[in-house]
Amino acid sequence: MPEDQATQTQPTQLTPPQAASQSQPASPTSAQASAPETDGKAISGLICGIVGLLVFGIILGIMALIFGSMAKVSIKQGEHSGNGIATAAIVLGIIDIIVPAFLL
Repeated sequence: MPEDQATQTQPTQLTPPQAASQSQPASPTSAQASAPETDGKAISGLICGIVGLLVFGIILGIMALIFGSMAKVSIKQGEHSGNGIATAAIVLGIIDIIVPAFLL
């Protein structure tokens, strides 16, 4: 019987853990690097359009139209994302220009 106990108590060899890069999912920074960033001109146009609803409507409306149009060109070339934001900037720019014209 002592032979059976000796074979049962032998230490098992442990395998080294897998490399950390294989067992963990991709980091968020690597996923973000592949996606194009939102165009800054689209965001600027959206801000001009929103603020133009409150003050300086015609001036900020024109700026929203310009920024939104420039962003659309950049987005179509595939450099950036944000097509919906650029469209919203253009629509708000048009509203900023038309509404004061009817109020005068």
